[in-house]
Amino acid sequence: MNIGVALLTRELIEAGHEVSVMHLNEEIGLSFEPETIIEKIRAFNPGLVAMSFGRNHLKYAEDLVPLVKQALPEVPILCGGIHPTLFPEETIALAGVDFICVGEADGLLTPFVARLERGENVSDLKSFWGKDKNKIWRNEMAPLPDIGNQTWIDLDHIDHSESLIYNRGMFEVVTGRGCPNRCTFCFNVALRKACEQQLQPGSKALPYCRKRNIENLLGEMELIQDRFGQKLKMFSLADDAVNFDRNWMLEFCHQYKRRIGIPYSCNLLVGNIDDELAEALKLSGAIAKIGVESGSERIRNEILGKSFPAEVIEESISRLKAHQVPTRIYLMIANPTETRDEILSTFKFAARLAPNSTRLCVFYPVEGSPIHELCVQKSLLSGREYENYDDLSILIWDADMALFIEKAHSLHAWMQNVYLNERCAEEYGPLIGRVLAMDRNQWNQEKTQPWIRSTSIELSSRLRQAKVEHYFNPFPERPDVTFLYTGKPSGLPNVDDNIEDAPVNS
Repeated sequence: MNIGVALLTRELIEAGHEVSVMHLNEEIGLSFEPETIIEKIRAFNPGLVAMSFGRNHLKYAEDLVPLVKQALPEVPILCGGIHPTLFPEETIALAGVDFICVGEADGLLTPFVARLERGENVSDLKSFWGKDKNKIWRNEMAPLPDIGNQTWIDLDHIDHSESLIYNRGMFEVVTGRGCPNRCTFCFNVALRKACEQQLQPGSKALPYCRKRNIENLLGEMELIQDRFGQKLKMFSLADDAVNFDRNWMLEFCHQYKRRIGIPYSCNLLVGNIDDELAEALKLSGAIAKIGVESGSERIRNEILGKSFPAEVIEESISRLKAHQVPTRIYLMIANPTETRDEILSTFKFAARLAPNSTRLCVFYPVEGSPIHELCVQKSLLSGREYENYDDLSILIWDADMALFIEKAHSLHAWMQNVYLNERCAEEYGPLIGRVLAMDRNQWNQEKTQPWIRSTSIELSSRLRQAKVEHYFNPFPERPDVTFLYTGKPSGLPNVDDNIEDAPVNS
């Protein structure tokens, strides 16, 4: 469930409005069936329909908005979220859209709705754009909100139970907003640029990177913990970088251990990890996640803008390991201008770091980001639509490279294992060679993926019996994630429970 939507839902309800939330998600919500969606909207009889979406779901908004407007012409439609904020002109021009909200809507949506309900003018409200007889009116973005005492998400009018089950007991919260990094592939660069008017030197506006008060945050987490009890196995701090304020992070770790006491995961800035913080993370039950992205210095620094050398990454991972903090690294392949050898270097680097877990995604150029501009300049975009970070590449590659990228993504665990130790090299090397030798027709055969899966299960079982460290994937629906088997408890919720059962249940 979108955290921003859950937050705004509670703000509206606390102001006395009735709210119905539909989570459009094939796995854990309502399937994208426009007729069903419209009937549910009609049954609620709303005074406003609001939608939040990013670029990867734009096509659904483009399909749904005109149909809703056609069915309910008197009901205004408001669009918000990342895409409307980064591309307001494009969004307000969509057929059927009446209003858009740019930027963060905390404290803004409720007065907007109140005015609509009373039939009053809304055209002077900051952050809102709208149409008046086909003429568009625009307002500047409101200053970024103070999130110190951020409204807690709604738990009473939104069913979070399906998400909790789907995520194996993990519940997402945010400790702050913004990221100090300037990675070329991230929406934060574009979002910061969109907020520049409120971020000029001398401005009284709050900074782009902000933190919640620890008491406010832990109070919300305690409420969630009380609500879901034993079903809640861990929290995920969904911030892009949770440790940009070191003192805040140290105090959070101290209080979290005392008041919450279950594992949590968090994304860390790689250069901001010292021994004191690593020990605090360990004692508080943290699982550290770091965006390594690539084993190639050229790709990581020149193309992706990560701006730190391999030595800094290795030092940070080593320090976390020394303090027994479970680690996950994020990897990304099919980056612009990336070569086959550079992709292989990413798997080799991951094996050298040997984190407890890795997650692999395929590069996607967020529109508005610096790297999207690069892709446009170099005519690298294929025009193919995109939905998930583990989807196929939308860049143009020659046929051989495109096939290699698909195979590398599918063989995620194998590609790391071949560099991990001698036994794994002996076992996985011939298998990788066999797959890489397949032509497109052989690769696309229905039996190929089941063979890869069954071979992975069988080989992992044998290596576990021999006490050989290797990466494996216990969750068939998540081929993008691998875990390191060491023969010892991993410290990762759900994973240890599935190691012995994987050959049977997968």
